[in-house]
Amino acid sequence: MSSKDRIFVHLPAYREPELVPTIKDALAQAKHPERIHFGICRQFNPDDGFDNVDEFREDPRFHIHDMPYEEAKGLAYARSVINEELLTDQEFVLQLDSHHRFTKNWDETLLKWYDELKSDGHNPLICGYLPYYDPLRDPEGRVQVPWYSEAASFYPHGTIFIRPRGFYTDHMQFDKPVPARFISGHFCFGPNKWAKEIRHDPDIFFAGEEINLTVRSYTHGYDLFHPHRVVIWHATMREERAGKLVWDDQAKRKDNTWWKQN
Repeated sequence: MSSKDRIFVHLPAYREPELVPTIKDALAQAKHPERIHFGICRQFNPDDGFDNVDEFREDPRFHIHDMPYEEAKGLAYARSVINEELLTDQEFVLQLDSHHRFTKNWDETLLKWYDELKSDGHNPLICGYLPYYDPLRDPEGRVQVPWYSEAASFYPHGTIFIRPRGFYTDHMQFDKPVPARFISGHFCFGPNKWAKEIRHDPDIFFAGEEINLTVRSYTHGYDLFHPHRVVIWHATMREERAGKLVWDDQAKRKDNTWWKQN
């Protein structure tokens, strides 16, 4: 682990009230906030106000693409904008959503795990579904055990339904991240090369993103691992965003783009 390793935090944000709290918590909890960079695709409604990031615009660590929410083309499109236009030469990428909380020294933890797995001969990605936090009841609503991803069933159209669950056994028995089968779109940590090499397919609106990333990462030689300790939390249920999701807005415009692309 280099003393100068920078982490590019990848945040696609669609009308996101948790965007600013996520940024501030990432910086507050980082061991080295000066090395944390942000790539943000901000799909915004000017009437909202809660996702205003003007306070960060003069900071060279912030790389921001503003997109009127009516022009949004789905999650993978927003992710492709971040990696194609905003990511430069930062050593590592932390792909997230835009609604998260962080443990103390999360950056040092991820870099340490990565180096240990690399020393074991792996080409690692640390990924998976993160345990839940409730933005309306935080920090009391945080799950305190790590989750992993499993295949639950096949959808009628043939892709896999991937779901999170807690470890079957006591996670404290593990001293490093455990082998995984699936990438989570909302949490994947790896080298800059991964983000440049395994590019997002902008034609995928939402469903299919994770299996696409999983198969292509695996066939490009990456080894997948789930965290064995809680390092970051993710808000899975979005009560505070009710009625503001992309499919809600498209329905109001009588636009059926999302389900056709899904």
